[in-house]
Amino acid sequence: MNSCNRCLIVAVFFVSTLAACQSRRDVVIFHAASVSAVFSELAQAYSKAHPDERLRLEASGSQTAARKVAELNRRADVIVSADTAVLERILLPEHASWTIDIATNEMVLVHGAHSRFTEETTSENWFEVLQRPEVRIGSVDPSLAPIGYRTLLVWQLAELHHAPDPHVVSLTSRLREKVLHEHLMADENQLLALLSSRTIDYAMMYRSTAEEHHLKMTLLPSEINLGDAKMASTYGRAAVTVEMKHGVSTKLIGSPVVYGLTVPGVAQNPEGAERLIELILSAPGRRAFERRGFRPLIPARSRYYDLLPPGFRESVERESP
Repeated sequence: MNSCNRCLIVAVFFVSTLAACQSRRDVVIFHAASVSAVFSELAQAYSKAHPDERLRLEASGSQTAARKVAELNRRADVIVSADTAVLERILLPEHASWTIDIATNEMVLVHGAHSRFTEETTSENWFEVLQRPEVRIGSVDPSLAPIGYRTLLVWQLAELHHAPDPHVVSLTSRLREKVLHEHLMADENQLLALLSSRTIDYAMMYRSTAEEHHLKMTLLPSEINLGDAKMASTYGRAAVTVEMKHGVSTKLIGSPVVYGLTVPGVAQNPEGAERLIELILSAPGRRAFERRGFRPLIPARSRYYDLLPPGFRESVERESP
């Protein structure tokens, strides 16, 4: 084979490879750290069904995910938040038009075999154990992820639920003081790493995370755990002020844990985004959430039903604002 033929073969190979790469379209997902495993599984299923596309996953705290679009002008095709309220407060109506609620969860106290007093910690005394001088607590920055401000809400609700026990007097401020700066993380994945490395003894996390990683957990009463829709009015007795947007403080009222998603206006692959959401809302998608300890909403629901793409409406229930 002469050199000209070899060059022609190389050129044809290069052009065909480039064309294949250009025809492959990414679907960019900014998602809450707590759903990382779910979306790793969904990415495989999606790529199998749509070989010309690939899910590009980027995990972070939910506020961080939304602010990447709203404040940093980053491109995303789908944003999945551990709290639908984050999407509403940061993205609607300027950067997105609607949200869909897809799953629920609850808060638990997570610890391990290494944790001090782990064998004696119960749903009735955990707040006393956490205040002991030897105990190391980790948490997440409330301005970066819902797990952070939900931790504060749980502590406030414990003050109300367990009163007049003297150990719950000023519980929230006492526990906040015990969280060292180096133990205040950006998202739940980082918090999990602290626990796994035995750097901390205890942290509030989602039950799905505890179950997925086979962690020791202390269940909390339904009046506290933010996991029971029937307790919404009770959760509403607690409130926190959080910097939801840069330089803007927002008061958040306690409410049940609800995960949500949206397609922002900057989406460059809205068709791929819709195909992914159809997968999430399907029976296989719901099973992926169930396997990871979440409770999918069946059907999913939206307060913005009339603004949804028509293809979603059969799988989504209208919810009153």
